[in-house]
Amino acid sequence: MTSTQHIKKVKFAIIGAGSAGLTAWNEIKQVTDDYVLIDSGPLGTTCARVGCMPSKALIHIAEHYHSWHEAASLGIEMPAQPILHSDQVFERVRRFRDRFTSGLIANTTDTLTEQHFITGRAVVFSNGEVHVNDLVIVAERLIVAVGSKPIVPDDWLENLGDLALTSDTVFELDALPNRLAVIGLGVIGLELGQAFAQLGVEVEGFDAQAQIGGLQDPICNDFMQEYVAQDMPIHLNQQVVPLREQNQVKITFSDGEWVGDKILLTLGRRPNNDWRSESLQDLNIDPQTLQLGDLPIFVAGDASGFHGILHEANREGKTAAQNAINYPETRGRCNLTPLAIVFSHPQLCRLGVAFSDLDLSATIIGTFDLNCNNGRAIVMDQDYGRIRLYADKQSGRLLGGELAMPSAEHLGHLLAWSVQMQLTLNELSNMPFYHPVLEEAVQNVIDTMLDEFNAVHGLAKNK
Repeated sequence: MTSTQHIKKVKFAIIGAGSAGLTAWNEIKQVTDDYVLIDSGPLGTTCARVGCMPSKALIHIAEHYHSWHEAASLGIEMPAQPILHSDQVFERVRRFRDRFTSGLIANTTDTLTEQHFITGRAVVFSNGEVHVNDLVIVAERLIVAVGSKPIVPDDWLENLGDLALTSDTVFELDALPNRLAVIGLGVIGLELGQAFAQLGVEVEGFDAQAQIGGLQDPICNDFMQEYVAQDMPIHLNQQVVPLREQNQVKITFSDGEWVGDKILLTLGRRPNNDWRSESLQDLNIDPQTLQLGDLPIFVAGDASGFHGILHEANREGKTAAQNAINYPETRGRCNLTPLAIVFSHPQLCRLGVAFSDLDLSATIIGTFDLNCNNGRAIVMDQDYGRIRLYADKQSGRLLGGELAMPSAEHLGHLLAWSVQMQLTLNELSNMPFYHPVLEEAVQNVIDTMLDEFNAVHGLAKNK
């Protein structure tokens, strides 16, 4: 510590004012005012600033614009082609982003005085010291929720400069590129790639893996690859290195080469680790208690590296706060049924036990093709998609599944709740299913799985 540094002693220090950090703050302030909240800025959660909300705003516009082009098939004649003003599109996206972030800030950090809120980058030491600006905060217990950042190879950024976009910068565009490459077809890459394609951009997608959108089930993955290829060519199992050639980007891959205006790098996100001093570099985070080594430090949200999903970040923030409050007594978090949704077209959902973790010999797997016989899907021109559900062969309990279909965000919630409640195929089969709704597709696959379960156990066929 230097002579110019000031010392502040507190019981709790919370580093990061994002989703997990603010959840922890809400817990801490209920038991004491002896705390400080630290954030390096910009304020606002990843979800509100550069994640969930601005991406959904862009997807909403893209879906509306794309729907005009399908009007003729419904018997609707348009007097003229719709005109897309890309500057207004991105202005609207940013307006909604600013609305969400400003509202959040007004109700959280803006309510705090300098006694409780400090702006600056924090570095944590094993003795409990937190160095931020010219201040040394000596905290008895710490909660770290500093978020994550996009994975971008340094040499790519150096070479490509402003031709490379990430999920942190893409919403700052004022005009649509003519040709765009998306490198990384996980959740964000698939969502934004399809949105740009629906807005009229020539998009091509690249990924080093054979799966897209985080799918593991081969039936859903194969279907989704074929469907996405209608909007944009995709190249899988490709290791690519983009290069700048004058004011364009060139990508060479095994099937040829691509040249265009911009690339969107969606290679995932990694936890921010610059808060760790050298003394903390080798310490691991307990996946249940979120404790860092044996220290009174608890790491939550994207910074923990465990989930990277908002509702899980909130749960981790609460767990970290409660363990900090009750330290040295700690408890494992309440594990939620895994639930991940992709707002692609069609939507994707993964819930419960992952396909790769199944014991296939002990599992009943049900499959439904929406092109077969779902009246509501047919009349809405949404008769495309796959449902795959997994149940325990011995007990009949629903274990998990994957969906690639319209409204997967809603059906996925119902099924995830069913998994968490440990419902069986028989119990689900006896639930009410209205007609005509997409949920009848779930009824069909559940009934088929129940017939298989009954046959395995020598029971009468489901009626």
